[in-house]
Amino acid sequence: MGGISYEEFGVNFVTKVVTPERVAETIARVSGAEVKAGPMSAGPGGAASVLAVGRVGAIAARPTFNKQGLAFEALIPIDLKLEVKVAGVTHRYNGVVRVRLRLGIRAEPPVKIMIDVDPVAISDVDVELAADGLRARVLQRLGNVDDEVRRAVASVVSERLDSDAARAVRELDILGYVDQAWNQ
Repeated sequence: MGGISYEEFGVNFVTKVVTPERVAETIARVSGAEVKAGPMSAGPGGAASVLAVGRVGAIAARPTFNKQGLAFEALIPIDLKLEVKVAGVTHRYNGVVRVRLRLGIRAEPPVKIMIDVDPVAISDVDVELAADGLRARVLQRLGNVDDEVRRAVASVVSERLDSDAARAVRELDILGYVDQAWNQ
C-alpha cells in the first residue's frame, strides 16, 4: 500500500489550498470593485479638495518563497479618476494605480493557516496619471499630485488590510472546517 509522509501531505495540502487564484480572489473580495476617497482636504492649509474614484481590475498573484516557505506577491490594478478643486477650479486626472502586496503563509497550532500581509509602503504604489488640460498638468507637477495619490492609496489599502473583514479571511481554521464538514 502506497502513501506519502505526513510532511509531504502537509506541504501538498498548503500548496493545493493556498493557490494564486484563491489569493487573488480573496484580495478582490476584500478590496471590492470600487475604491472611493474624498472629498478630502489636501495641500498646504487644506487649500485643495480631492475626490478619487477607482475601479479595481483583475488582481494577479504569483507564488514566491520566503524564510518561512510559501509566499505570494500580488498586484492590484486600479483605474483612477481624480478631481482636484483649487480656488473654485476643478482639475481632472485619469490614470492607473498599481499596488503591490507581499503575503506570507504560515502554519499555526493546532491546524491553522495564517496569511500575513506586509504593510503597504508608498514605494509599493505606482501611479500613472494623465492630466486633463494645461492647468491640471501644471498643478500635477507643482502640487506633487502623483506623490499625494501614492500616499493616499497606501493609506487606504493599509486601512482595508487592517479591517476585521480582511483579518478574518487571512485566518484559515482547517480543523474548524473539518469539524463543520463532519457534523453536517
